Amino acid sequence: MDNFNLKKYLAESKLLKEDASEYKVGDKVKFNPSTMKDKGFEDLQQYYGSLIGVIEKVSQDELEIKLNKSITPPGGGNIDGILLMKSEGDYEMLAEGKLSEGIWNIGNPDDIRDFIKKVNTLQKDYWEVVGSDTVMNGLDSAMDEAKILLDVKMGNVQPEEFDLEINENLVKENYKNDYANSEEDYTDSMVMEKIKDIIRYHELDPSDVLEEIGQEFGVAFEFGRG
Repeated sequence: MDNFNLKKYLAESKLLKEDASEYKVGDKVKFNPSTMKDKGFEDLQQYYGSLIGVIEKVSQDELEIKLNKSITPPGGGNIDGILLMKSEGDYEMLAEGKLSEGIWNIGNPDDIRDFIKKVNTLQKDYWEVVGSDTVMNGLDSAMDEAKILLDVKMGNVQPEEFDLEINENLVKENYKNDYANSEEDYTDSMVMEKIKDIIRYHELDPSDVLEEIGQEFGVAFEFGRG
């Protein structure tokens, strides 16, 4: 019988225990968009920028995660939860750190989109001036966080589900006053363009949108051929 190395056994067991406790049930996590694409997930890469999840089950080398929105896995279909296996390298899809920040205000969705565009422009303009992964990754993170706030504002994420510490009336009141407080005088055509922009941005099915509008406002739509 081979000699049993108690010291080695205890050391390895400790490492396994520490590794398993890296995540726990209830942790909020974000994902690496580029790694998601490398793994074969079929949505547009930018779609994963605002993807966040809550860990529902943890084992030694597996994580079961509930997602804030559905995604298209390799091979097609839609899933709103994902099982990550460390042995398969799935943990690489998780971004560093966990989601747990306080939010004191969320503005007009158009202003949030404008912020994202300006940060993106800033990143491109100063790529060779501050050529640092840390700087550029920080700007990427800023845009990703802004996209999450946009999802919160649009009602796609429930703040309490993802530990976003927001005044309970903040989102509702800000959303109600978005256009009332706007400096722009919106015409009917401008409003319609913004509605279409929202549908495109969130990749919504126009038929589903019309169905929801019909139910909300008591309007019956008849769709012609084509």
